[in-house]
Amino acid sequence: LAGVRALVVFDPASLPPLAPVKLDGVAVVFTRVLGVATTVRLGLVPALRLRRVDLVQPLRDGGPHASLGRARQRLRDLLVAGELAAAVVLLIGAGLMLRSLDALNRIDLGFDPERLLTLRVSVPEARYNTPDEVVDFYRRVTERVRALPGAEAAGLVRALPLATTIGDWGLDVEGYVEGPGRNAKGDWQIVSDGAFEAMGTRLVRGRWIAGSDRTETQLVAVINEALARAYWSDPSRAVGGRIRVGNPRNPWLTVVGIVADERHNGVTGRVKEKFYVPHSQWHVATGGNLVRSAFLVVRTAGDPLDLARPVRAAIGEIDPNLPVANIRPMTEVLAASLATPRLTGFLLGVFAFLALALAAVGIYGVLSYVVERRTREIGIRMAMGAGRPQVVGLVLAHAATLAGFGMGAGLAGALGLTRVMQGLLYQVHPVDPLTYGLVTAALAAVALAAAGLPAWRALRVSPVIALRAE
Repeated sequence: LAGVRALVVFDPASLPPLAPVKLDGVAVVFTRVLGVATTVRLGLVPALRLRRVDLVQPLRDGGPHASLGRARQRLRDLLVAGELAAAVVLLIGAGLMLRSLDALNRIDLGFDPERLLTLRVSVPEARYNTPDEVVDFYRRVTERVRALPGAEAAGLVRALPLATTIGDWGLDVEGYVEGPGRNAKGDWQIVSDGAFEAMGTRLVRGRWIAGSDRTETQLVAVINEALARAYWSDPSRAVGGRIRVGNPRNPWLTVVGIVADERHNGVTGRVKEKFYVPHSQWHVATGGNLVRSAFLVVRTAGDPLDLARPVRAAIGEIDPNLPVANIRPMTEVLAASLATPRLTGFLLGVFAFLALALAAVGIYGVLSYVVERRTREIGIRMAMGAGRPQVVGLVLAHAATLAGFGMGAGLAGALGLTRVMQGLLYQVHPVDPLTYGLVTAALAAVALAAAGLPAWRALRVSPVIALRAE
């Protein structure tokens, strides 16, 4: 129960909304059945050994005062090595996911998600049935929102990056010769003046969409770097060029600016060619197509959600019957797009920590048992002149053997299993030397730390007391 609550608090955006995470009766019954079955199955091993008692072998091993039965100790060592191997696999998986998340967080999105409020507005055709009415409504909305205290910039975008997919539209590019497989096209984005400034988009060349770009003025467009590279031999000369959307009878648009490439359909998706047309001119540029639903983006001075209520009130002053939806900061949109790798990394990290803790407990338990059962042997060694380094080395050598076998098996397993994760990784190879090296060093340190207390106990063995007790 505590783990489920912690998961919900840690990153609620990572959890699937249609399949809420909860601890129900099925999960409880499954866990109890699995726990009992595992305990019984492992308990059968010593139980079956009792059925075939061999009176000779125990005496050969040294009887009840023996240092240790070899067969029994091999089984214990095998279990601990298995715990270490599982810990290695999980730790490497968690390490790869953490490195991948770090690479994802350093991707240049082409816009700034911080302090950005987003919300969706749609105008019904029944009350806004002409292009002029729709354009005028959104113009008044953006002007009123910009005037709000705490609003630094505001604008309109048809499709919000990382939240909605965007499709392409056929283009004619002046001077570009099309051929088989070389048809010009680009993702179409509709924006108002102020949208680029609100999004924090980087201007590469030329100018933004301006408030002076109206229905009756020269038709203009802004393109991204990918479109400039694709259809101009010299991308720097794209400004001043012309494009035409769709039908050859549609009018030409003059390119007035180039902006940085923007991640839209996914953080790691390929950046495609894109063009931006003013909302006030789109119906003219396409022969009557009209965008009635769009996202309002507002750059704020502080917490974006603090401005949510004033923005809704400003829209309500213009049209109180208009629904406003999807109110959320852009950072939340970004977090949702990274939900799968973040949740996977978190869960792998938790399981890796638990596996590491179990492995440490296993090493400690086995070595403590070894020291206890070999008290007589240690006493004899010390009575015959063995020094403290030799006694400590006896215990640490056993720990090193366990760690060596466990980590060797774990690394071999990780080499195969981490390749399955390749689809979740970004700019990180499944066989990443840094991750493998750090995990190996961490496991070695944990193994030595777990062996520390048993080694210290071995040093405190008194030869006289040990031999007298035996």
